[in-house]
Amino acid sequence: MSRPGRVAQLTLAVRTFWRELGGFGKVALAGLVISVGVAIVLGLGIPALVEDNLLEARVATLVGVTDDLVERDLIRVEGLTPGGLAELDEHVRLRLLGGDTVRVKLWQRGDSYTTIVYSDLELLQGQRFPISDELRQAFAGDAIVSQPALSLPENEFERDLSDLVEFYIPIPTASEETEYVFEVYQDASTMSATVASTQRTVWLLVVIVLAVLGAFMGSLIVANARLATRRAEQAERLVSELARAQDDERRHIVGALHDDVGQPLYRVLYGIQGARSQIEVDTPVAEELARLEDLLRNVDSTLKTELRILHHGAVEHFDLDTLVSELARKVEAETDLHVDLRFEDHSPLSTPMRTALFRAAGEAVTNARKHAKAESVSISVRDGNRRVLLEVEDDGLGGAHVPGLGLTTTKERLEAMGGGLTIVSRRGAGTLFRAWVPVTGSHET
Repeated sequence: MSRPGRVAQLTLAVRTFWRELGGFGKVALAGLVISVGVAIVLGLGIPALVEDNLLEARVATLVGVTDDLVERDLIRVEGLTPGGLAELDEHVRLRLLGGDTVRVKLWQRGDSYTTIVYSDLELLQGQRFPISDELRQAFAGDAIVSQPALSLPENEFERDLSDLVEFYIPIPTASEETEYVFEVYQDASTMSATVASTQRTVWLLVVIVLAVLGAFMGSLIVANARLATRRAEQAERLVSELARAQDDERRHIVGALHDDVGQPLYRVLYGIQGARSQIEVDTPVAEELARLEDLLRNVDSTLKTELRILHHGAVEHFDLDTLVSELARKVEAETDLHVDLRFEDHSPLSTPMRTALFRAAGEAVTNARKHAKAESVSISVRDGNRRVLLEVEDDGLGGAHVPGLGLTTTKERLEAMGGGLTIVSRRGAGTLFRAWVPVTGSHET
């Protein structure tokens, strides 16, 4: 497989994973990512902070020693005598050399060159070298910490030493000018070991904390997913029971209208027909009875149409496409409304979800026929973004649309199972009803 193909597959997998996480899962994952970022910053920052503090502590110690040497008048502006050098060397060896300190140099200010007026390595005393950037900064009054450039001529005798750090400690005079700079070379292995130990400890703690946090977040995500699944299943069961109850109620209403309204209506119609047969045709009474007969026939026709539309049959035995097709056939047979159908391949749905979308289609068509004064309606069913979409678009009046009880109930039913319903209506440009249910966990039953 080519690299673009692998990238596309990876992108699709990430998007699918992100969609299926849910709101809580996304928040938890974002929190975990932020925690990892903070942990990395701490893992890198704490050892660096420890190293900085160790270096600052060493600088403070060296500044304290050099200040004491100045107070003892061991470093003089007018120069160091042989006796002064011997006394300075004694104090340096007593207080600086040994332990981590491996070399000491005392530099005296110069224009382009600086002179080593004292060193624990006696052969360096009196030698002049070009002024380095670090020395220039130190003579400007700044304490400098750096890695020694062992390739420079003045560092010839430190090249055999490894893991060094050098400190430049300025020594101000009474005129607040820096006449001398102490350069102290120290072995950094002890400090490096301390920093490395701190780093290992910090990273170990970071890994432990992240592992605990990851396990906790993971358990929360799993628990939330299970809870969401249980709620979805419970909502689906409730919607299924509601759908069955509504179907039972519809059948009861259909039966009641047919028996309690339809049958008496026929008796009234037969009575009118009998009365007409007993009187002369051209009399005013006969004409009024004829008008009443026509009115009753219209009422009977309307009642039959409404009963057929109200009674769609048992939806659990058919798939969504079949149900919508039967709805369209009945609507076209009983009304002047033209229905255009468009079905695309879509995921199978459980009975409650199938029922919810079918009822939504029925409510949308009824609104288009009764309220929007539409002449044609298009119904489409397709997959889209991990859900099955049903769209009903009419060519009616459009404009402001206030959902009635039927659409409100339909919307609540869809939302209870994780779906939804939106209505987009434009004056003079028709209305678009869009209903959907989630695909995840759905199956044909």
